[in-house]
Amino acid sequence: MRDALTGPITHLVVTTRDIAGRRRRQRDLDHALMRAEEAARAKSEFLANTSHELRTPLNAVLGYTELMTAGIAGPLSPRQTEYIALIHRSGEHLLGLINDILDLAKLDSGRLDMQESGPRRTTSSAAARS
Repeated sequence: MRDALTGPITHLVVTTRDIAGRRRRQRDLDHALMRAEEAARAKSEFLANTSHELRTPLNAVLGYTELMTAGIAGPLSPRQTEYIALIHRSGEHLLGLINDILDLAKLDSGRLDMQESGPRRTTSSAAARS
């Protein structure tokens, strides 16, 4: 402020704002974002490893049930045929669940494109009850 229009400055008005809290919140947000990105990477790695570790032996089990059903190991009794069919259906169901989980993970990470398709047949107990 001046005494007159062109006089000496007699007062000075200074406005300050403490931005320490704002900087601290921004640092906390940056840290949280970094942790979330690390968690997403860990989840992707886990799903990729789990996919391989589950699907490989499950495909072997399904293959063996198909071989046994075809009679490669000799004839099966009706009860054995029933058990083998149950093992095969259960394995197919489990493989479908694993694939669905992996598809959801890919969709979540933006690596899967959605395509429109018709209805899918399911063997779940919920579908069997309706």
